[in-house]
Amino acid sequence: MPDFLLELGTEEIPAGYIAPALEAFEVSFRRSLEDAGLGYEGFAATATPRRLIFFAKGLPAGQREREAEVAGPPARIAFDAAGKPTRAAEGFARAQGVGPEALVRKMTDKGEYLFARKRLPARSTRDVLAAVLPELVRGIPFPKSMYWRGVTFRFARPLRRVLALLGDEVVEFEVNGVKSSRLTAGHPFLAPGPFEVATADLGLLEKTLHEAFVLADRKARRAKILSEVEGALAAHGSKLEEWELLEEVTDLVEWPELVEGSFSEDYLILPEEVAAAAMMEHQRYFPVRDGNGRLVNRFLTISNRPKEFSEGIREGNERVLAARLNDARFFWNADLKRPLEKLAEGLSSVTYLAGLGTVADKVERMKRLVSFEAGATGLGQYERAAVEAAGLSKADLLTEMVFEFPALQGVMGRAYALAQGRDRSVAMAIEEHYLPRTLSGKLPETVPGKLVAIADKADTLAGAFVMGLVPSGSQDPYGLRRASVGIVRIATDGRLHLKVSELFAKAWQLASAAAGGGAKAKLDDLTAFFRERIYQYYLDRGARHDILRACLAPGFDDLVDFAARLDAVTALSKEPFWPELVTAVERTYNITKGYDGPEKVDASLLAEKEERVLWDLFTAKGPQITRLFSSGDYLAASRAYLETFGQALHTFFDKVFVNVEDERVRSNRLALVKGINRLYSTRAADLALVVQEGAAKNGG
Repeated sequence: MPDFLLELGTEEIPAGYIAPALEAFEVSFRRSLEDAGLGYEGFAATATPRRLIFFAKGLPAGQREREAEVAGPPARIAFDAAGKPTRAAEGFARAQGVGPEALVRKMTDKGEYLFARKRLPARSTRDVLAAVLPELVRGIPFPKSMYWRGVTFRFARPLRRVLALLGDEVVEFEVNGVKSSRLTAGHPFLAPGPFEVATADLGLLEKTLHEAFVLADRKARRAKILSEVEGALAAHGSKLEEWELLEEVTDLVEWPELVEGSFSEDYLILPEEVAAAAMMEHQRYFPVRDGNGRLVNRFLTISNRPKEFSEGIREGNERVLAARLNDARFFWNADLKRPLEKLAEGLSSVTYLAGLGTVADKVERMKRLVSFEAGATGLGQYERAAVEAAGLSKADLLTEMVFEFPALQGVMGRAYALAQGRDRSVAMAIEEHYLPRTLSGKLPETVPGKLVAIADKADTLAGAFVMGLVPSGSQDPYGLRRASVGIVRIATDGRLHLKVSELFAKAWQLASAAAGGGAKAKLDDLTAFFRERIYQYYLDRGARHDILRACLAPGFDDLVDFAARLDAVTALSKEPFWPELVTAVERTYNITKGYDGPEKVDASLLAEKEERVLWDLFTAKGPQITRLFSSGDYLAASRAYLETFGQALHTFFDKVFVNVEDERVRSNRLALVKGINRLYSTRAADLALVVQEGAAKNGG
């Protein structure tokens, strides 16, 4: 059972490209092996900036002879009206080397198609790999690719060599003029090689590369960097906070060594975020803080050279950082000379989104949305600060600092607002309105910040949908999924009882007016998109899919209330009486789901004892249960509902035939049962959507 080893040697691949490339190749490689009928015992992948490495353990020596089905033309083309094969079918059979007896019609997702059943001869694993690998390499996806040696091959960076070994034999193939071999290369400056690898042994390759100053195991490389960075930070009394930077740096070097440097204390007069951005964004340095979390005039960088080079690397990095910080100090002083109000005026010349006006227009819509939110949530005391913050929220986009460091938008707005004497709540809201910056990132802490953040995101969502810019598949260039989750998290965390329908209606009205009154989508489309984002957000947090659907059924207008219902129903699902509660709601739904007649019950038509008992309970206890639901005590309301109706419903369905011939009696009974169902399903959750083994499926 030979092993297989593949190394693609390249020029330096951007750090963010590497992990997705490894994952994509692994998926396609595994699929190719399975399609070829080749099993394997294990798979591993690793990388450095200059190589992608893949290892498959325990491949068979070759395939077995097997039968395969090859898809041909659609059946409507392959056969005429009389069902006889057409020339298309005959040509397909000839191309596949089979007779008419090997042709079969099969239904697929795309309709009925013609297939050819044929015997495939066995091939050696080496021949299979040689056939599939060129296309697999060509098919590795990258965010951006470049042409190399002509216009038929695109790759992230030029491909320099291909090592491909099955056992101790080279798998011979060629990709864009680069032929496979058993050669690898080391560090480009310290031990470039080439070096031979005798057999498909991942450990042997890593050992060979280690001797050539390449730490090929990405996990080991990350662990080394983490250990050295944490050790250096601990000496200053701090801990690592820049975890994303750690991941990026891991994919920037092949032979990591920590170098610590310093800069003039004069630059500490700058806002800490500015100095940190100068270190991280351009230079990929780790900033250093003291035990109190304050920035100190030190930095950590990971070099791609052994320790004997550290002194020269330190001096060079210090010179570069000093220049960066000097520029940042110039930008800071220059920006402070321009009040935020004056900068905000300049937004009228900056296009926001084609068809939706300028950034200044967006700011005006945000101000109106903030006022609406403050009134709708009873937070009028925060309206002035929130409206002021909304008006200044985008002003720092026109500063020199944000132009140089785009990640500081909002942060610099807050810093300039404080430096210019603005109220702290206004300054904080300017920064916080961008939060959360990621799906799980930090949330706004101030009330004005929460109001402005929701307004910004609601305007973005409404504007994009009005212009027909609806996300499709994995594409979401305007961050609409993140904006939706942001609204959900801010509202629930801040306990803002804001009606989603009213918020979106207001945002839609403003965006439609900005677009000239036309819209390329419907408000319902936005609501449906937002509903799906709620579902996905809570599903990712561990909620049961069926309970989520059940809780969404009554609506999600109040996100705080929805979260409370979801928590309560989830807790109820762990109670011993849960199956009885589900059965009660489900049975009342099943028998009334097709009923759309009058819902008012005529007590004079209640002839049977069991239905009179049910009616008496509904009229006597229903208002109390409703009050429990209205107060948000869903656990108590659910218990009361089951205690009131559980046994009574069971007896009713056992003793009373609902669907009698008398239409008035039948409708009256259905109205009663539907009222009992709606008492729960429209206020807590539609438990008929819950998946439960053994639950009753009939009404009675």
